[in-house]
Amino acid sequence: MNLETLARQLVDADEANEHYQQAADKAAERFKAAQIAFWTAMHDAKQTEATLELGEGYGNVKFQKQETILGSVLKGREVEAYEAFKREGIADQVFDEDRPVLRKRVLNQIVNSRLASGQPLPVGVNFSSRKYVTITKKG
Repeated sequence: MNLETLARQLVDADEANEHYQQAADKAAERFKAAQIAFWTAMHDAKQTEATLELGEGYGNVKFQKQETILGSVLKGREVEAYEAFKREGIADQVFDEDRPVLRKRVLNQIVNSRLASGQPLPVGVNFSSRKYVTITKKG
């Protein structure tokens, strides 16, 4: 093939890629919005899961409300957080001694435990919540 033919194929592929990427981004936004709306409706109904017969083309589908809490150390407050954990005697559990690296799994466990028990979070520590719905199609 000559260079012009390859160039046309490349331009066509680039345009198709851009089109499908935009479509995927829009689909992801619609999915996220629908998921939050469904999560909120389940929450308002005080339901954590529901199995629904949705008819032809859908069948029996199980939905389960999920929430993941992730702990974080606020930017610029790393020293304060380290000192707070040090005062509690658990800095060596939360931070790797060989490197000043946060052990995220341990931090997440601490944050989840404290939120569940109503205890305050250490200085410099915050959390975020990711709410979503798992979908399991039966049969």
